[in-house]
Amino acid sequence: MVKKLIFLIFIFPFYLFSDNVGLIKIDTTINPVIADFIKQEIKRNSIMYKGLIIQLDTPGGLLDSTRDIITEIFNSPIPVICYVDKGGRAASAGFFILISCDISIMNINSTTGAATPVSFDKDTGSQSKKMEKKIMEDTQSYLRVLADRKKLPLKPLLDAVIKASSYTALEAKKLEIIDYVINDIQELGKVLSNISINKNNKVYNFSDVRIEQINIPWYKKLMAYIYNPTLVYILLILGVYGIIFEFFTPGIGFPGIFGIFSLTLSLVGLSIIPVSYGGLFLIIIGMLLFIVEIFVVSYGLLAIGGSFFIILGSFLYFDKILNTITITITIVTIIISVLLVLVIGKSIKLKKSQSFSDIVGKEGVVKNVSDTIFVMIDGEIWQAITSDRVSVGDRVRVKKIKDLIVEVEKI
Repeated sequence: MVKKLIFLIFIFPFYLFSDNVGLIKIDTTINPVIADFIKQEIKRNSIMYKGLIIQLDTPGGLLDSTRDIITEIFNSPIPVICYVDKGGRAASAGFFILISCDISIMNINSTTGAATPVSFDKDTGSQSKKMEKKIMEDTQSYLRVLADRKKLPLKPLLDAVIKASSYTALEAKKLEIIDYVINDIQELGKVLSNISINKNNKVYNFSDVRIEQINIPWYKKLMAYIYNPTLVYILLILGVYGIIFEFFTPGIGFPGIFGIFSLTLSLVGLSIIPVSYGGLFLIIIGMLLFIVEIFVVSYGLLAIGGSFFIILGSFLYFDKILNTITITITIVTIIISVLLVLVIGKSIKLKKSQSFSDIVGKEGVVKNVSDTIFVMIDGEIWQAITSDRVSVGDRVRVKKIKDLIVEVEKI
């Protein structure tokens, strides 16, 4: 027993830290989801590995997300190495990340640069020009800070921002923007084994290290693609039209659920709301759908939609806290959903076996009068006929029922 305690106290912690180097592959635009993933991996790798490699292939991205990543690189307790693979590029936001890493390495067939900030403001007035000038001045001052940190030549860096200059790997090495140029990824380990990095008053050597690839979780990949401007616009349109269509159709169904879902993702993609807030909103909507299911017979549609909302929302919101919580909530949600669907199915069977004669005399509200009259009675939508002149919102009473069509009179 004592030997086991000695092992756990003195020996086991060494198994948590590895002499290897982690590698994450970023091949999409820089956005809040990617920034969050890189920040988490830097923190996680500082415990498990002696360094982190960011394999970069990006056309650019959001400047705020780029700054968040660079700040995390600066504060990282372990060296962060940036590598641009064969045929890849570190353009725009990727250029800033590349020059900010402790070591920057490019494949001979890769490019970097073209870092001019792009404004999405279509206003051509003086106010837009003033804002554009502010952004450009702020970016240049930030670039001077990055250049001073690694003692990089300022002129080619400013050219990449002001003139949108782009450089091949050999040009970047000649201008002393990057540290190394290699022919293929197999040389990456050899380069690392011959260098040492001094960070936070500690020297890191990478001789005989093994590179271990770390995969991005599927839900983060999914969220990262949502930041595609074209997809965001499509989701926004689908969300708005889904909700509008729901208002013009009786009951609560697929258009409304899909509309809320699309609109939420589009707001996240437009960075109007943070990812975690979007997840929390989906969880709340999912819970509300479960509550509505109790009062409205949707034959399980609301329960299925609520389950989907809670599961996806849990991945988005609880990911920053603890992955085990996300998994637990997901499992519990699935179990509850299955039980709820079984209960709903049983209630439907019971309802079919019951007589519909007890609906006579009950009151309801007219929901649609365009081609066919629909009324809501006790949370259920019924096709109706009447000799009275009715409009949407009128209260009616059931006179009789025949072939599942109710005859009503205006109250």
